[in-house]
Amino acid sequence: MVVLAINSVEGPDVVKKIKADNGLSLKILMDGEGAVGELYGIGVLPLTVFINKSGLKVGAVTGPLTLKEIEDEIAKLH
Repeated sequence: MVVLAINSVEGPDVVKKIKADNGLSLKILMDGEGAVGELYGIGVLPLTVFINKSGLKVGAVTGPLTLKEIEDEIAKLH
């Protein structure tokens, strides 16, 4: 499993600070033009989208999630 964060709002300096302040090591991809959001029909943020190995959207949850909630959602997909 790979976890990627996609930022379509804040600039790179803000993202770098958020990562440092929260001790995050995950990759945060920059989507300043909103191409990824458009591709997956994302309109409300934050949104967690679950994408399978084929690149198909298999689930989505609106709002912030804890690690436990993410794990529970992944378990539902298997």
